[in-house]
Amino acid sequence: MMILVLIWFIIILIALVLYLLQAFGLYGMGENAGGEYNWLAFVPPLHTYVIGQILREIKIDKYTLPYPEIILPSSLFACSFFSYLGIIGNVLLLCVFFLYVISFYQLYALYRKKRTAVLYTILSIFVPIVTSFLFFKMRKEYPAYMDKSSPHASFAS
Repeated sequence: MMILVLIWFIIILIALVLYLLQAFGLYGMGENAGGEYNWLAFVPPLHTYVIGQILREIKIDKYTLPYPEIILPSSLFACSFFSYLGIIGNVLLLCVFFLYVISFYQLYALYRKKRTAVLYTILSIFVPIVTSFLFFKMRKEYPAYMDKSSPHASFAS
């Protein structure tokens, strides 16, 4: 019984550390991007608001989704609300998944070169724990649209 308690304590401690790494990383990225309400990085479902502020828009082929700071958190809530509708909920879940994949790629592309952004996106999908470390690593950097001397400034929108 004591071993189980110890294992749960370790799991909770690791989860807390990963959460804080991601939150502080997003907070720093949001501050450097000139965003408002960056403290939302510490509120789990609303941290996507900060991601949306950094992105400013989401480009999907020829289409541009404005206000990603509203779309990203709203899509999470819509997905949880409609998840009980069978096939409709599953289709919505798949759409939201692809929206987040595109958003993460575009977020990483603001801070890294295209090939590295692809790698980071793939890692974020298959090894989600890595996302906390990536965000924390990028917390002191500026997005490409803020720093014109960046080698990857051409990826800015």
